[in-house]
Amino acid sequence: MRISPLTVIVADEHDIFRIGIRAALESTPDIEIVGEADSEPLLLGLLSKRQPDVILLDLAIPLSKGVNTLLHVRQSAPEAKILLLGYDLDDALFDTLQKAGANGYLSKAAEITDVERAIRTAVSKGYFFSDPEEKSELESVFRPVSITPLRPRSSLTEKEVTILRLMCQEQSTRDIASSLSLSPRTVESIRDRIKFKTGSRNLAGLAFFALKYGLIRLE
Repeated sequence: MRISPLTVIVADEHDIFRIGIRAALESTPDIEIVGEADSEPLLLGLLSKRQPDVILLDLAIPLSKGVNTLLHVRQSAPEAKILLLGYDLDDALFDTLQKAGANGYLSKAAEITDVERAIRTAVSKGYFFSDPEEKSELESVFRPVSITPLRPRSSLTEKEVTILRLMCQEQSTRDIASSLSLSPRTVESIRDRIKFKTGSRNLAGLAFFALKYGLIRLE
């Protein structure tokens, strides 16, 4: 049974929003805000000193680079649940959720009482979202599954490493095939083999594997 409070860091450029989040949790002794940030550098600085249970992250914070910011945050806090903040769950944001490994989405238009529920649900279930139209699709993305641990980098061949890097650059199967003089079917076969060797389910898992073993770098 957990005794210590759930810890939260809020990253949003607007003071009024961070104050509102803090006010919403004032009467909740088992949830504690341990840090606030109004820019990406400040957030990463906080994460170098403290590992929270949950991060509420608005990708519109100053100096943010969108999906790269999310990858930086995930790399700095691998165990935290990351809930993105915003007003609309558009296609670009949904794509970010899938590819960069966030744990869900909290609408800024949600009721203030939803903040506590979002934090608790993210920790207990591994995901939370503010009832978008895509609810069933998001559930399939965030629902926890058994994932095979990542295997050592040495298990990949040189060709597999090359294709993994190109995949992390978001090149399509057809583009990769063309640049390496391979057939699309061969690239797909190698892609599946890379997933098997690394224990990854999707592009986010492959990206984290590549980051962990220094195959790609965040710019």
